[in-house]
Amino acid sequence: EGRQLVELARGKRVLEIGSYLGLSTACLARHPRSVVAVDPHDGRGTEVPQDTLRMFLENMRRHGLDGKVKPIVGTLLTHGSEVESAGPYDLIFIDGAHDFTSVTTDIDIALNVLDPDGLLAFHDYRSPVDPDVTRAVDQLTAAGGKIVSVVDSLAVVRPPAVVPELMEV
Repeated sequence: EGRQLVELARGKRVLEIGSYLGLSTACLARHPRSVVAVDPHDGRGTEVPQDTLRMFLENMRRHGLDGKVKPIVGTLLTHGSEVESAGPYDLIFIDGAHDFTSVTTDIDIALNVLDPDGLLAFHDYRSPVDPDVTRAVDQLTAAGGKIVSVVDSLAVVRPPAVVPELMEV
């Protein structure tokens, strides 16, 4: 998955939704045009919620990626205008909250800042632990999106030109 992220991001304007400690971010930031990483950095999806920004920034420094990533502390809902002003994006990697409503909300917002030729990538596709990610991706493909590739749990999707409202609960 890491090698796939490196190649997908090569020369691209990248938006990452959900960066946690920065493992995927480090892959995305190897050879992109730019990377914006959005995360609340409060560890809300972990067993022991805690401030993760310091660890994220330390990991970027340790990988030699200082200044290559613009972190935005928050969510797409709280920082949408800041995310939008840095777009449009060629690649959007969605790995935030994994419940159906959150994933489809991330998709809806992402589609508004995605370049018309851009791609969406999803982590935890076909993961038995996170079935709502698969459900949201499958709903996007049912609406006309095309799966470009699947590597382990990383699904890359070319969204349809026109996407109907995805929120179907």
